Amino acid sequence: MVLEHIKNIFNRQLPPVGNLYRNKQSILESASIDVKDRKVVCCTETGEKEEFPIKDIEYLDFVQTESQEVGVMFVTGKTKWVFVFRKNLPTSVVQFYGKIASHMPEINGWKVIYTGDHASYMVYNHETSDYRLVDDNATISIIEIGQETFLRVNNQYKVYRKRDHIGPECEFYIDQGTKSFSWAASEKQKEECRVFRLGFMMTPSLLSFISIYLSVGKATSDETEYFEKMEIDNYGAEAEESDESEEEAEAESSDYTVHTVKTAQAKNPTQPKTASGNIFGGKTKEVNKALAVGKEKTFVSRGSNIGVFRNDSDELEFVTSVRDLAIKGNRIDPKKMLLTQAGESIILSDSFNPTHLYKLDLNAGKIAETWKTEDDLTDFFSSAKNTEGEPLNNEFLSISKNSIYKIDPRATGVVEGKKYATATKFSAGDANAFGEFAIGSQTGDIRMYDKLDKRAKTLLPGLGDAIIGMFISPSGRYIICTCKTYLMLVTTDANGVSGFKKSLGKEKPVPKKLRIRPEHLHHFSGEINFTNASISTDPEEKCVIVSTGTWVIIWDIQKVLKGEVFSYQIKENEHLVVSNSFVPGDNEKIVVAMDDDIQLIKRSTVKRPKKGNVYQKG
Repeated sequence: MVLEHIKNIFNRQLPPVGNLYRNKQSILESASIDVKDRKVVCCTETGEKEEFPIKDIEYLDFVQTESQEVGVMFVTGKTKWVFVFRKNLPTSVVQFYGKIASHMPEINGWKVIYTGDHASYMVYNHETSDYRLVDDNATISIIEIGQETFLRVNNQYKVYRKRDHIGPECEFYIDQGTKSFSWAASEKQKEECRVFRLGFMMTPSLLSFISIYLSVGKATSDETEYFEKMEIDNYGAEAEESDESEEEAEAESSDYTVHTVKTAQAKNPTQPKTASGNIFGGKTKEVNKALAVGKEKTFVSRGSNIGVFRNDSDELEFVTSVRDLAIKGNRIDPKKMLLTQAGESIILSDSFNPTHLYKLDLNAGKIAETWKTEDDLTDFFSSAKNTEGEPLNNEFLSISKNSIYKIDPRATGVVEGKKYATATKFSAGDANAFGEFAIGSQTGDIRMYDKLDKRAKTLLPGLGDAIIGMFISPSGRYIICTCKTYLMLVTTDANGVSGFKKSLGKEKPVPKKLRIRPEHLHHFSGEINFTNASISTDPEEKCVIVSTGTWVIIWDIQKVLKGEVFSYQIKENEHLVVSNSFVPGDNEKIVVAMDDDIQLIKRSTVKRPKKGNVYQKG
């Protein structure tokens, strides 16, 4: 090991190399520092000495001072000590590191669960769109401190990454081609997101690291194996640049940099026309919230009002509005809206009253029916959809944390239900054209059902993150689950057997994990907060669409299934996007609802990322 090598070479008396400070006050000058008899010893040639028993040191690490000098900082009681190395650099630092490194886990309360040497450490440069090599012989450690786990990168005399937290929120990816691991970390003091990369000499070294990294927070070895397979199999070879046309290669992946297209102002006649989201007049703090897109009409809520638009060939045309939704004098603010089969009414939930669902008669402009459930509802959806994604009938399913209800507007109240004794923590669901449905949970689990009155046929384990949205393609081939910072694309069958119809056991499908590449995060202000994703309902079921912030993002499903998970197209808009959806039966027309605007755009305006160092704002 590298540490043993250091000890053997430099295991000799250390000459005076630096100064010792206590709470920034100079204590010893021209002193040496050593580890003897489980003590850190600092002494000068004149006999001045300070000794620190290992058991009394509460924390110790290497630091860089304000003057960019290398030092070792340690704490005893309420006293902070810093020894600054001034001579014989970097040999003096390496000598001391070789003697103290084995004591650092004990001092700092670390449990080291992985360590590896000879890794290349690189930092991504947003200006040049490439990685800069910082150290070609770095040491990697994964350490547990209490209930948390961190990634640490250092060499013998410098700590590059001290405590990068490992958890479900981490943005990372693996590239087996380059034998590398890349991740993003927020610099809280600088309020920026930076991207780093570790290069491994051999693929087994990479896989050994990944196995430990992915095991963090997993309860069982089966879970670890499942998630390991998800991550390692998630990525295929990145598509290279080619001479094919923009239309032919619209979803091709790039290496790092994004070209973006920003929505042009209305004065540009080549851009789609906009339909103002605030079509209710007057000044208001309300913003657009819920979106329901039909084949002919689109509906968007704003406070207790709903705007109605006609889907023309190249724009949305405002038709009318339903104002001041209320029941018995109590205001209703639609949280989610669902069109019924004939399109003459909307089923909606209320932001203020989570135990109720309402039927809005669009012709009368009033609430026609109310349903009440025992528990707060977390989601509701059509019990079946046609091949273009519109409701196949007027029945719908609603879910609470541990219950499923079927509601038929022709009947009074709930017509059928299932309640679990255990805390299933249901959060979102959807159904396909055959009435089969799936439900996701706050822990990321996915249950697949063929009928309400039966147990789930297949249970897919989650990554621990809440599923906040779910959409099933009409054919039932694909499920897209939305988590805060990533999507999971599930193919529902294995070897020709559907997980809706039969338990797949060990043959259960491994989802494709869709996320923003770490190198692109700075375009999104370093933070991803996805809205509910959906799938285009054209015959091919070609695309996944989602938004975060002001951006609309589209993946080509077939490319994703080949491993091109970064093969997305993006478009920036003028306002925060609250929801978006393809028009039913179409993979070209997209309705984008923003907080203060709503548009009909074409997929051809959502451009693929391109390699280069140009960032276009439009």
